[in-house]
Amino acid sequence: MMTLWLDQVLEDVRYALRSLRRAPLFVLTVLTIVALGTGVSAGLFGVVHHLLVQPFPVPGHERVALFTDRAANRGEVRGGTSVARFLAYRRGSTQLERLEAYTYDDAVLEGRDGSEWLIAARATPGLFGAMGVRPRAGRDLNAADAVDGAPAVALVSERFARAHAEPAGAIVGRTLRVDGTPTLVVGIVPTVGELPVGTDFWRPLTLPADAPRDDRPLLGVARLRAGATMAAARAELQAIARDESAKYPATESDVKLELQPIAAGIQDPISPTFERISSAAVLLMLLVVAANLAGLQLARGAVRRREWALRAAIGGTPARLSRQSMIESLILTGVGGVIAWWVAGATIGAVLASVPPTVTRFIPGWSAVGVDGTLLAAVVGVALATGVAFGWAPALAAARAPAALALRGAGPGTLGAVHARSRSGLVIAEVALSLALLVGGVLMLDGFRRMQGTSLGFEPKGVLTFQVNLRGPAYADPSTRVAYHERLLERLSAQPGVEGAAMMSRLPSSGNASTLPVEPEGAQRPADQGLRATPRIVTPRAFDVLRLPVVHGRAVTTSDDGSAPDVALVNESLAARAWPGLDPVGRRLTVGTRAVTVVGVVKDVKRNWYERDIASMVYLPDAQWGAASMQVLLRAQAGRDPSLLAAPARRALAALDPLVPAQRVIPLEDYLAEATSGLHVGATVMSWLGVFALLLAGLGLHALIAYHVAQRAPEFGVRMALGAQRGDILALVFREGWRLVLVGLAIGVPIAAGLGAVMTATLFGVVRPDLVALAGVLLMLAAAVVVALAAPAWHASRMDPVQVLRRD
Repeated sequence: MMTLWLDQVLEDVRYALRSLRRAPLFVLTVLTIVALGTGVSAGLFGVVHHLLVQPFPVPGHERVALFTDRAANRGEVRGGTSVARFLAYRRGSTQLERLEAYTYDDAVLEGRDGSEWLIAARATPGLFGAMGVRPRAGRDLNAADAVDGAPAVALVSERFARAHAEPAGAIVGRTLRVDGTPTLVVGIVPTVGELPVGTDFWRPLTLPADAPRDDRPLLGVARLRAGATMAAARAELQAIARDESAKYPATESDVKLELQPIAAGIQDPISPTFERISSAAVLLMLLVVAANLAGLQLARGAVRRREWALRAAIGGTPARLSRQSMIESLILTGVGGVIAWWVAGATIGAVLASVPPTVTRFIPGWSAVGVDGTLLAAVVGVALATGVAFGWAPALAAARAPAALALRGAGPGTLGAVHARSRSGLVIAEVALSLALLVGGVLMLDGFRRMQGTSLGFEPKGVLTFQVNLRGPAYADPSTRVAYHERLLERLSAQPGVEGAAMMSRLPSSGNASTLPVEPEGAQRPADQGLRATPRIVTPRAFDVLRLPVVHGRAVTTSDDGSAPDVALVNESLAARAWPGLDPVGRRLTVGTRAVTVVGVVKDVKRNWYERDIASMVYLPDAQWGAASMQVLLRAQAGRDPSLLAAPARRALAALDPLVPAQRVIPLEDYLAEATSGLHVGATVMSWLGVFALLLAGLGLHALIAYHVAQRAPEFGVRMALGAQRGDILALVFREGWRLVLVGLAIGVPIAAGLGAVMTATLFGVVRPDLVALAGVLLMLAAAVVVALAAPAWHASRMDPVQVLRRD
């Protein structure tokens, strides 16, 4: 019995191969749809899966969590934990196997050719063990390394090892001079285990028991015990946190603990929203693929209905016919799936290549993105699903139709008309879904463009930026730091090609969200409703260099020095919150513990690109505050590349103090691109989905009209024999195609509008409705429709009516 069944299956395979050889255009079209649609969808799913679902694929990552303390009413988006609270969590937890911490740091590597700033961190010796990460070479930090007076040691990244040693492993065992101290490199951290992401240099973190409780620099990493749940661990730590807040209400009454899986903890707040939107977009893309395949199968079924009806009439059962059709479909989708596997890898490679390394360095999980078992399962699963779903339906429908009806041919009310309506409905669905995907992609691209353009509220183009940190005894006094800043700006302003030079402690839209309490003079507010603002220390000309408008009052000037009364500027949002309906200029404001006079109002800019609301901000003169860390801003003269100012800037710093290096010397546009890296990837994924959906919709429309023209050839022959001109036939085919497209647009516009509304509401103001962009989408669709209809319409208009009628 089994042998007979296998013989029948082999016979069906041979029949399917013969049948497919007789339809090369159909085969090519299906393979293209499966390969492009499935491959691109699977590839983009692979990117989303790694970056959003599993961005930290270390061993046992499901048991690893990040925790921190956050004071939401202070405006904190990301908080930190004090040493005292961290030690309390470590002592009191029973649900956690390990509890470790890290903190951001910076370091200066001294060399023969000058100094180099490093992106660094301090880590407790068990940090990487808690994450399940082992050094690529050498050893991990241990408890003896974190003891006061122990020899200085460090771990380095693979990136650092490649840049500073050949071969890379040779860096282990070398002694580097870092911050004036000989430091032994003991190991290399694998790229997948970098925490914080993008760090190059890790030194041991000590935990002094007498550290102040109001200093919260630590971020915690926990590994759950076997059998423990995230919910139980969170409840336990929150109970400890409440006890600590009750004991120390002066500094911790509003501090709340947050614990979440590491995959969520290392992402920015926008990632979960984008995960849902991108998943929906991939699903829409697969629906477009499904509609295409269904339409092609129905079209081919309509062409072959006489064949199927004849085979049914001579004894073919519906089960046998549907099996033959399914085998044919599985062969097609199987071959298409193999090609799709290659397309998926190429798609991932193209996405990886589309984002520069300066951006991807700081994207969690980027190094792990690639073709893997998950992606293979996605490709195989989608290919099999499409093969099974659309393999049996056309043949089964034809086999069950009355043989005489099918053999008579198409006509009103026949099987051909039923299939024609089904195919038309599928094309309408393709157009509607493609419109929605295109709208989503264009809105994301437009949001990314605005996050880097003039709509930010300032002009980043043409500006070079780098950071300067003044540390150590030589710069302990604020007046010494101010003097250094003034001398540096004087040197930089004199460089050829520099239009203006200034400094700001943190750049607008840079991601920093630290705040200070601010109290407007005469304000009567409950203690729990106090105002907080993000401080920015600025030098004169900072607003001119950034082209950030001062909308009222004046900017900081050279007269605002240490001998003058303390002054400040506020942004529009802080002015409205502190003095609603009043002129803030001339009014007093307490910032932290210092009282200042407001002398101007600055245009609102976003503190973080993903925040929904504009945060309150206060700008303070550097000459009165003396910041240790400042971001230098150099605006190049019109038409000059700001990157050309990098070398002269480095020379100017080296001349002032060779131990103060420039940190991350890059154009401001690139700096902001790093801050919006998540949006960049999101815009790339959404735009690719939209473009390929448009391509598939055009391909599906072309195939349908081509089949439509082939079936109606006798009708066109009669029309032309009765006097119809070629232009009439051309117009008839275009009119038929446009009728379907317009119905699809009528359905797709509400879907696209709904998607746009969801994106506008959930992507924190990044996405905004744009009529010009939407008009561009419609033009793209119109162009695709014209291209899709052109060939079959031209073919129909060039038919010889005599030959057509004779053949029929």
